[in-house]
Amino acid sequence: MIANSTQLAGHVEMEDHVKVGGVCAFNQFVRLGQYCYIAGDSSVNKDVLPFSIAQGKYAVMRAANQIGMERSGFSKEDVGNVRPLWKKPLSEWCKSVKGHQWMHFSILLENQKGD
Repeated sequence: MIANSTQLAGHVEMEDHVKVGGVCAFNQFVRLGQYCYIAGDSSVNKDVLPFSIAQGKYAVMRAANQIGMERSGFSKEDVGNVRPLWKKPLSEWCKSVKGHQWMHFSILLENQKGD
């Protein structure tokens, strides 16, 4: 869902169930992960991880999108498993991603349960 006055440059990839507030701008070749939320009046110049909230000029990922996940029907257990992922450094996320592919949420949950 995209609110009013939002501008997308060329080749912006939006995965499923992304929510974008009004008056946002996106640089080209940016990827928005599934179930992420972009706060209004944000400028996004880099990829946004799945299940995250990003906000600002230039947008920074702030937290897990727990409320969005709950409203989308995720179980409390799944929502609870995403939150600890934000305590890991970004380098831990990057080790899990091959090339420029995104991991599927179920794989993240399985890795989290194994920690």
